[in-house]
Amino acid sequence: MERINYPSEGLYYEGEVKDGVPEGQGTFYYVDGKPYKGGSFVGGKLQGKGWMYFEDGSNYKGEFKDDLPDGKGKSFSPDGKMTYDGSYLKGERSGQGTEFEDGVLIYAGNFLKGKYDREGTEFYYSSPKTINFKGEYKNGMRRNGKYYDIDGNLVFEGEFYLKPDNGLNFKLGRWYFEDGSVVHDGKFGSSDKTMLQQLTGYKEYYCDFELTPDKQVMMTNRESIYTGRPHSGWYVKNGEDTDIIVEFSASRDLTTGRYLRTVAYDEHNPYKFCQRFDSRGGVESTFEDGHLTEYYFSLDRDKTVEYQGEGKLEYHYASRHGKGKLYDAKGHLIYEGEFKDGQYNGLGKQYGEDGQIIYEGKFLCGKPEEEFKKSPGYSDYLKKEEERKAKEAAKALEAKKKADDEKNGKIGCAIIIIIVIILANIL
Repeated sequence: MERINYPSEGLYYEGEVKDGVPEGQGTFYYVDGKPYKGGSFVGGKLQGKGWMYFEDGSNYKGEFKDDLPDGKGKSFSPDGKMTYDGSYLKGERSGQGTEFEDGVLIYAGNFLKGKYDREGTEFYYSSPKTINFKGEYKNGMRRNGKYYDIDGNLVFEGEFYLKPDNGLNFKLGRWYFEDGSVVHDGKFGSSDKTMLQQLTGYKEYYCDFELTPDKQVMMTNRESIYTGRPHSGWYVKNGEDTDIIVEFSASRDLTTGRYLRTVAYDEHNPYKFCQRFDSRGGVESTFEDGHLTEYYFSLDRDKTVEYQGEGKLEYHYASRHGKGKLYDAKGHLIYEGEFKDGQYNGLGKQYGEDGQIIYEGKFLCGKPEEEFKKSPGYSDYLKKEEERKAKEAAKALEAKKKADDEKNGKIGCAIIIIIVIILANIL
């Protein structure tokens, strides 16, 4: 084993040497002793199997040619998580490979000069193994294929405008609702516009509503309209304005991939009435005067009740809270009892498919109490409960102090008045 110093590069080499040049097995080090690269050398360059560390702490292990990654190899982040596994050519990802983020698979397919190219599949980082896009790429940009939401529903199939952000740059194809019905079939607007702007001048799915005498907002018809039409407003009944506001949209939340739900609520009593609709305009849930009814999604006019009972309303979102009953999609009772923040909480009964009681007693955070106490989440629950009680105690103490201050202030005023009266009589 010999050593060769490279002071101008801040490196030195230890290993096999021939004619003063690295030849065979060896390792390059930084002057501080940290490894830089190693493996099989020919003429001073890595050839064949080897490894290399970079300044940011990331590293590569695999095949080399002329000191560059070339062939099969794997790349790792500074914390040791794999970032790429596949083929390289002249130091760049080229050929078949898989890409990872924080150890999570986000792409599998073909690469060319470090970018997605030809056939490939993207996956949601937040939902491993759930396909985001599958199709054809060009120079790292989506060109043609199918785009899915995070729940696995097909959103769009067709051509995309070539844009580096790889957003919803639809060009020509079909855009779907989550129930499979078509929103738009044909050409979309300029790729220089946002997704919603692209639809300007194109038809989209829309529902009209009217207010019934019992203040229920009902769908009257479904039609194709233009995006220039308002997506919210007050509703008129018998020529008079009502207090019910309906906000609706046929577009998607581009962050979550979910449809923006239609909601109707009482402008002056926001915690009294609220009704939500699914993407086809059917009633999804109704909350009024503390009572909540939720329905399963269905294309039929007659819907199956999912929940019926007490609830609470927070910013146009109702949740199961209090006593109620929960049913399966076939209409069979599966739970009756107390709820808190949408979960089984308190005394209740749980039923099996045959209608027999499978558990009766106390529930906590959606599970039988004893079962939940054995779960990993119980310690977090206790911690949150302690924090909640501490906040309530501090709030109560503050309220008491305020009441005492007001009381003492009134007593002080009364004393001053009495003293003034006494002095006036003396004088």
